[in-house]
Amino acid sequence: MKTDSSTLNVLMASLAGEANNAAVATLGPNYPNGWATLAFIKGTATPFSAPAVQGFLALGYSDPQDPTSPLIAALALGIDWSNFFKYYQYGIIPASLSSDISGTSDNSLIIDNLYNSAYLNARNSIWDSLKFLGKYPLYLCGIGLGGPLAQLAALDLRPGPKPRGPQGQFPPLDQALCFTFSVPNVSNSKLVSFYNQSVKDPDGDVATNTFWAGKTGLSVDFFPTAPNDSDAGILGNPVSIANVKLPAVDVPWLERGNTFYIEQLGGAPLTGPNIPGNMINPPAGYNQLLAYTLAKLNAEAYHQAQHPGSTGGVSGYNLEAIVNHERRPFAFIFNNVTNVVVAIRGATTWQEEQQISANSVQANWSIIPGSSVHTGISTFYDDGESSPFREALIKAIKAIGGLANKKLYLTGHSLGGAIANLAAVDYALNAQTGLSVAGLYTFGSICLGDVIFKEAFNDALGPKSYQIVRVFDNVANALLGPPANYSLLNNSVVLGGLLSKEENTYHSLNGYLQLLNPGT
Repeated sequence: MKTDSSTLNVLMASLAGEANNAAVATLGPNYPNGWATLAFIKGTATPFSAPAVQGFLALGYSDPQDPTSPLIAALALGIDWSNFFKYYQYGIIPASLSSDISGTSDNSLIIDNLYNSAYLNARNSIWDSLKFLGKYPLYLCGIGLGGPLAQLAALDLRPGPKPRGPQGQFPPLDQALCFTFSVPNVSNSKLVSFYNQSVKDPDGDVATNTFWAGKTGLSVDFFPTAPNDSDAGILGNPVSIANVKLPAVDVPWLERGNTFYIEQLGGAPLTGPNIPGNMINPPAGYNQLLAYTLAKLNAEAYHQAQHPGSTGGVSGYNLEAIVNHERRPFAFIFNNVTNVVVAIRGATTWQEEQQISANSVQANWSIIPGSSVHTGISTFYDDGESSPFREALIKAIKAIGGLANKKLYLTGHSLGGAIANLAAVDYALNAQTGLSVAGLYTFGSICLGDVIFKEAFNDALGPKSYQIVRVFDNVANALLGPPANYSLLNNSVVLGGLLSKEENTYHSLNGYLQLLNPGT
């Protein structure tokens, strides 16, 4: 498919982002001018293996600013991130694409089973919504987690002379054009080849454009990065954004929402009220200026991981050491005249999110006998290709000059926050590490362990721990309650406030930074 108008690209990015919104089913999408819902898409979650698909079929103007522009229908598919973490609790599991979707019995067409299962759970709802389509041309869209769903819909709904729907429905007469953004690579090369030969527009071009915020020499969105597997590939026509701009604070969850892509494509996101950040009943000892400084060091850790050797940094702090896991930089050790700060980054790619963050089934952790902790995080912490991350981090911290006369702080965001929590309780319980933590500040840390772990953590760290979380950050609390049944750690510090331009997960470190800034 040839790249369409910038207006249509922006429109599709806007609708795609709404399909990932946690409140889309209850409050409805926040539509551009002239758009309205025809039907909602509702899939079912399968505990431990597939999150619920959500979305909508909507009708509106192809140019929301021009009421004389043609009316089109858009099927936007998504997955709420908190629902993903809650119900998908294993790593990458390859599976043959269902013949219901592919229309063939070829078992060599491989896709991540997460998407195979999630799409099948929503397939009835997707096909049933088409009864409201009428005569209008159909477009498909998805961003992030929703991207592969939209791509599968383009294959499933391709034109043909025979009924193919689950209730014997005929597919649309014309191939739906598909727009996806920041899409994880979840298919093998055979499926890519089959897909690109099957999903064609009237001109014979691939009918799916897969947008990526990057260009030659500059990667901004690392989420779609292919795994270390030569047999992986991108469905559809890859489209880089030639005039992509590096954000002032390049943190990966900024790119998980549609606001980032709308702006990179030349559009203006819908805006809301700007409500300054405030701490709701902060615990004794909490220091907001320190929290803001540590948040900036977390942002620098992300930036250095994604753009090694870049200049900038945080005033007063020097980057002294980097600790890798599986040859990827994760922990960044900063130093000034009084403090040593270990900032541990969160996931930047789809593979890190799924293989580490989402691998959340419970595992025993020997450091706290009887406790159950997050498998992906404990495995990350205790294992490593050449030496365990735990040992490498302890060694790097001890090598910092003047450590004995300085305060040691651990900090992290999202996955990095959970790793920092694990390291902090390890140091507190194991005198042989020779490390004593002066303070622990995390931002939107994902949940880590059961009630036994929580009690041991709280007893060991007491008032040194500050778990900062935004009010609407459901990613941070996704593993509370069944099926994971993890517990909150002390001390929870609730950060209020809203940004005028929000990404719809409320999980980006960018949001935490802006709301913690004492100058705003």
